[in-house]
Amino acid sequence: MKSRNPVIPQICHDFDIRITRDGMWLYHGTPIKRPELVRLFAGILKRDQEGAYWLETPYERGRITVEDAPFIIIDLRAEHSDQDRQLIFETNTGEEIILGIEHPLYFVSRESEIIPYIAMRDNLSARISRSVFYQLVDEAEVVNIDGTSEWKIHSNGYSFSLGKDE
Repeated sequence: MKSRNPVIPQICHDFDIRITRDGMWLYHGTPIKRPELVRLFAGILKRDQEGAYWLETPYERGRITVEDAPFIIIDLRAEHSDQDRQLIFETNTGEEIILGIEHPLYFVSRESEIIPYIAMRDNLSARISRSVFYQLVDEAEVVNIDGTSEWKIHSNGYSFSLGKDE
């Protein structure tokens, strides 16, 4: 049997799609109101090594604009087992992410604020909403090391710092 050559997506023009800082998807400046369509687009969204965002199918790809992160974390639940616990985050498009080595927590400092994110698939990130971050703080334990208190959370066998008391 002959092997088929993989189809390389044809680069199309820029799509006039923008994801706003608050997670709203816009097409030609108009909100995309069908959640199913947003989920479909979210499922084919990728980010390249230069930081450009693309909607990519096996046949074509087009660049889109993302103001901050393409996804917003809107919910958090903790699941406990005998060995460990998992912190499971839900995005505004219904995707679930388990905090751990494959999907770590990280922070970015912008102007006067420090913003929490979780790394996702295909070089993408999700910004943690303020209300979910407060839930995360409630899940944290305080660890004292040499007189300094550090807020830590544990998930999927890994520990992440939320910050230190100075």
